[in-house]
Amino acid sequence: MLITKQQRLMASAAEVISWPELVGISGIDFGAALYFLCLLGVTALPVRSALAYDNYQVGHISRVSFITNGIGIWLDTGLPTNCAGTIAGYMMVSSSSAPLMAFVTGLWMRGDASQVGLTVYTTPVDSTGFCQVTQIDTGNAGG
Repeated sequence: MLITKQQRLMASAAEVISWPELVGISGIDFGAALYFLCLLGVTALPVRSALAYDNYQVGHISRVSFITNGIGIWLDTGLPTNCAGTIAGYMMVSSSSAPLMAFVTGLWMRGDASQVGLTVYTTPVDSTGFCQVTQIDTGNAGG
């Protein structure tokens, strides 16, 4: 007797073992497990930190102010802890630091400052009334 292709498919479909039976798992609600895994994946997505650290802050430059002795910058995530009480919430890039001044000015004038993630390192508020920016790290931003 010849077996048709359709009969072979029907026979093999009847022999199909479900995945839980195949791996020896039973009694698990796979719908709930899938929901949990999806929820876990959503909560594990990268999130921008709004935490303030002692002497640095991660964020994007959201505002600049060009003043006599440097450039004041704001980050969209706020100030490091050691900048509490700084004038108008600005961190100061001193005019004595030409590379930092050039970087901030170029980034701001290019128009993409809000797209480049930075880590800004600071010293505490000093006699100028500002905390001083000592380093700007672009990480992998390439900015």
